[in-house]
Amino acid sequence: MGAVIHSSGNSLRANSKRIIPPVDPTGFKGIFLFGDSVAQSVRNYAGGADLVVTGNPVIASDGQGLMLREAVDYLTTGFTQDVNSTIIVMFQAQAQATFPLSTYPGPRLGDATKNDAVGSGVQMFNSAGNVGVHGFIGTWDGATAGSASTLLTSPVPSAAPPAGSYRMFGVRSVAGVAPATVTVDDLTAGTKSSRSAAAGQVLDRTTRTYRIGSSYQTTAQPAVKTLGAFIISRILTDGEMATMYQWMKGYWARRGIAI
Repeated sequence: MGAVIHSSGNSLRANSKRIIPPVDPTGFKGIFLFGDSVAQSVRNYAGGADLVVTGNPVIASDGQGLMLREAVDYLTTGFTQDVNSTIIVMFQAQAQATFPLSTYPGPRLGDATKNDAVGSGVQMFNSAGNVGVHGFIGTWDGATAGSASTLLTSPVPSAAPPAGSYRMFGVRSVAGVAPATVTVDDLTAGTKSSRSAAAGQVLDRTTRTYRIGSSYQTTAQPAVKTLGAFIISRILTDGEMATMYQWMKGYWARRGIAI
C-alpha cells in the first residue's frame, strides 16, 4: 500500500526555490531571488548564467535578501542591455546614493575610445540632491562618434519612500527608436511614469553587464538589503508588470516581508 502526498502550488512555491514566472516566460534571461545562503542566491532560476560575486555579500539577519554595497559587495550578471528590455529590482529603501540594479559608469565623457555609454538602471537617493528613487536611461543622437549622452530620468512616482520600506521598481526601454522613451514602474505604489527624450535621441545602449547592488562607479556606500531582480529581453505589458508584482508580493509575504 502506498502513500500519496498532496501539495498545492502555493505550498510548493512557499517552501522551495522552484520559480515559475506567472507571465509568458519568453525573454526571461535572469531570475534572481536572494536568501537562505549566498550560494543559493547567486543561482539564475531562468536557467542562464549565474551571478558572479564581488566582495563579501552576506545574507540579511532575517535570512531573506542579501546585504549589498555600492562598489564593494555586489553581484554581476552575465547579461547586457537588450534592444528591448524590462528590468525589475526589489530592495529596501535607504537615504543614500546607490544603484540597486544598473549598468551606469558615471557621466558619459564623449570619448569614442571609451566604453562609457550610460545604459539603464534604478538609482536610489542620488547625490545631486534629487531625492527619491529614479529609473533612468542614457540617450544620444545615435550617430556622432564621441558625443555626450543625456541622462533621461523618469518623473519620480515615489519621490521619497520611507527609509526601511521595501520597494519593487521596474524600467522599460526600447533601443534604436527615436525619440527614446523610458517607462518607470513603482510597482509597490501601483504607479508608472514615462518620459521621452528630445527629437532624434536614441537609447545610449551599453555593452556592460548589469550589476545588482552597485553601478560601475567607485564610491562606496553603506549596505542595502536587496531581495532580487529580473532581467527580461522584451517589454512587459502593464498587465504583466502588475502580475509580477502580485507574484512577488505573495512570495515575500510568505517570508515575512511586505513589499
